[in-house]
Amino acid sequence: YTFYPPQVPPEYASTSSSSASQVAVPLVDMIAALRDVAAEAGRPDLPLAVTEFGWPVWDPVDAQEQADWAERSVLLGLSRGVGTWCAYTLLSRPGTTAEDRFGMADGEDGTLLPYGQRFADLSLRLAGLTEAAPLPLAAGQHGVALRFEDGTLREVGWGVGQAELNGATMALGGTPVGW
Repeated sequence: YTFYPPQVPPEYASTSSSSASQVAVPLVDMIAALRDVAAEAGRPDLPLAVTEFGWPVWDPVDAQEQADWAERSVLLGLSRGVGTWCAYTLLSRPGTTAEDRFGMADGEDGTLLPYGQRFADLSLRLAGLTEAAPLPLAAGQHGVALRFEDGTLREVGWGVGQAELNGATMALGGTPVGW
C-alpha cells in the first residue's frame, strides 16, 4: 500500500497530501516502477506477485467498492504481466479496526462476502487466459483486452462515460463490464 489503511481505488493518484507517506500511487505506476528496477538489475522478465492485497470495508470503502477495486486491480495487473495475487486475509472478523475488515469471507460463518464472490467469479472468467493487455481508452476510462486459449478475445472496461467494448457501446461505471 502507498498508505494505510488503503481507501482509494487502484487507478487513483493523489498529487498532494499532508504527509509524504499518504500520497496514493496508482497500481500500474507501482508495477511499472518494479519493472524498471527488475530491468536495471538485468531481469526484465522477472515474475511479479502482488501480496497482502486488498481493501478493508472501512469508511469510506463499502463492500461493493472493495469487490470492484479488487477486480479492477487484478485486471490492471494482468495487463501489466502480474500473474500472482495473494489476498491480505481470507476472513473478515467483527472488530473495531480496519485490520479486521479485509476478508473475502465472514469469519464467523464462512459465507463469501462480495469480495470473495467476485474472486470466485474471476477465477471462472479468467480460466484459460493466455494474454492480457491494456486498452487505449479516453481519460477517466480503463480497460483490458483478454485473450483465451480458444482464441476468444474479451474487452473489459470501467470508468466514466461510454466506451466501445467487444464491438458494442457500453456504459461504464465502477464495476467492470464487457465480460
